[in-house]
Order: sequence, then structure tokens, then C-alpha cells
Amino acid sequence: MQLYYLVIDHIFLLLVTGVFLHILADTLGSVGVIVSSILIDQFGLLIADPVCSIFIASMIFISVLPLLKEASLILLQRTPTDLEPKLVEGFDKVSYKLSLLDFVSVEYISIILLSIVQI
Repeated sequence: MQLYYLVIDHIFLLLVTGVFLHILADTLGSVGVIVSSILIDQFGLLIADPVCSIFIASMIFISVLPLLKEASLILLQRTPTDLEPKLVEGFDKVSYKLSLLDFVSVEYISIILLSIVQI
């Protein structure tokens, strides 16, 4: 039951991070428009608009990279890094119990999370 809640918390954290980054991008876009408008109006700097746009786009891109990496790992069905120690512990327990039943050894167990189900 704990594993189920860890998966739900992990996905919820990704969703909240995505929402926060979306709000941050909207805010940066608004601030960029205001700053570039002031610079164009007061100083005649027509280059201010593309410079602000490129700066905002690069800041958004840099801040979104960790979220993209984490979402990509989920889509590629990689085991979440915070669950790996628990899976190793479970693997050791299964190996020990199978060794009691006269199995020679367990070399590899593949665990793939295809959907959010209670484990």
C-alpha cells in the first residue's frame, strides 16, 4: 500500500511542477512585454522586444528541462529512482525465500509499472 501512495505522490508532484512552470511562463511573458514596451517607448530601443523574448524563452526552456526529463523517464517505463531501494529489498526477500525452496538462484526480476495500480 505504501508503494501506491509513493507513485501517486510522485505523479502529483510532477503535475504541480508543470502547473507552476506554466504560471511562471505566463508571468515572465507579461513582464517581458511590459519591460520591452517601456524600453521602446522611453529610449527607442527596438531591439528590446526580441531580446526580451529570447531571454524569456531561454529561461522557460532551462526551467522545464528537469520536468521533461522526469516525464520522459515515466513514459519510457523506467523505475522511479526513489523506489529502487525498496525494489532491491523486495528482490532480496524473494531470492531468499526461493532459495529456501531449493531454487539455485534468481538472477533478474523485471518490474514494469504499466499503470497506477495498488501494489
